[in-house]
Amino acid sequence: MTKLNKEELLGQLKKRHDKRSVTEIEREIDAKGLNEIKAHKNRIIILWYLERTNRWKENKQYRQSTWGTYLKERHMMLENTYLAHLRVYIGFPNETEQYGPELINKIKVKCGVENMPTVLAEFKKLKKGTRTEQEEVINRHAKPTAPATKKINYKAGYQRLLTENAELRAENRELRLGNEEKARQIKRLKETIESLRQQKAA
Repeated sequence: MTKLNKEELLGQLKKRHDKRSVTEIEREIDAKGLNEIKAHKNRIIILWYLERTNRWKENKQYRQSTWGTYLKERHMMLENTYLAHLRVYIGFPNETEQYGPELINKIKVKCGVENMPTVLAEFKKLKKGTRTEQEEVINRHAKPTAPATKKINYKAGYQRLLTENAELRAENRELRLGNEEKARQIKRLKETIESLRQQKAA
């Protein structure tokens, strides 16, 4: 594996870009980014075609595999990533080309589909908004988050139950012993009453 010589590369870039304005260079970068998004969109759409027609199984290596395995091994893409990008490319094709699939998917997840038109309309007002401004718009229209659930300390509750259980058992034992003593006293009283009746009768 050979590394690029940084000094040579920098020299080539200086020859190419030193006479150009920063605005021209940025426009070129934006155009290349747009081309990457279009290429990525075409890749996802073609993968969708392969999935829908099951033609991916014509590749003998993946005939017995699942679609997820084929995606991961052949195209180095997780199935969830593929599905998320497919949803936004099909559902919002123009916006995805303009802002990229990751940002559109983030809007969909954070704000919900019902708020997407509002968020995208605000994005258009921003023209070339920075990432920070876009994040502010997304956060402003984000779905309310569920209140944080209180973390339960199960160990403390379990220890408390064990202690209470031990105390109840001790009380129960005392009551049982007390009841046995009372039963003996009642038996003795009955015997005493019976013997008194017999003496009276005699």
